[in-house]
Amino acid sequence: MIERHIADAMAAPHWHDHVELNLLMAGQMTYLFNGRQEQVEAGRLVLFWAAIPHQTIAVAENAPLVCLYLPLVDFLGLPVDRKARQSIMQGRFLSQGNQEAMDALTLPRWEKEWQCGSAARRKLVVEEVRLRIRRLILDNAESDNSPTHVSPTSLAGHAVRHVELLIDLINSRYADPVSVPDLA
Repeated sequence: MIERHIADAMAAPHWHDHVELNLLMAGQMTYLFNGRQEQVEAGRLVLFWAAIPHQTIAVAENAPLVCLYLPLVDFLGLPVDRKARQSIMQGRFLSQGNQEAMDALTLPRWEKEWQCGSAARRKLVVEEVRLRIRRLILDNAESDNSPTHVSPTSLAGHAVRHVELLIDLINSRYADPVSVPDLA
């Protein structure tokens, strides 16, 4: 799903089972994410696992925001570095290091094509989103001067480790029948 709205402060944290990709078109905002404040500047793409409670706590007036919600299963299917995926699932708030002028043009186009485009256009949007996420992750890995932002006492850490183990088991045995006792 892709939507555009005017960002505003949330009364309480919320969570959902998607990986969220946000582009603030103008202004600034602050997320409370996994016990930390994360600053979001206009024009810088951010990505996080939305199953970790998050809340916008400060937002500039009239700040347009484009949000993409990627189902977890689609994120897990991306051919990205395992450690990078793991750090995101453990609470890393990924941010584009510098502004990418193309994002300000591309994300609104994706939103429009997602809402009004043909099935072929929507499929193209999905493919482009996957590539953009892969590029964002790769850019962050290559410029790893930035801290990983994974807290050793992550609020989601214990549960995420169980999910990762299940994902690894399913991925390693995707061609074999997997029973509930195997998963347990």
